[in-house]
Amino acid sequence: FNPLDGVTAFDDEDGAIALTEANIIANDVNMDKAGTYSITYKVTDSQGATAVKIITVVVNPKIEELNH
Repeated sequence: FNPLDGVTAFDDEDGAIALTEANIIANDVNMDKAGTYSITYKVTDSQGATAVKIITVVVNPKIEELNH
């Protein structure tokens, strides 16, 4: 799981803003335990304006393969 996959930021003046790990200010996702988690992103444009976005990530229980 990569918390940056599919995440984009766009600013009217700057256009697309490339995101890095530094843009993730909180991430409590545990891929080994089923549950609902959140990731918080913060982006700053060239003028110093910031935006914060929180997304929800749901980790489903692992499905065990059954041997027949």
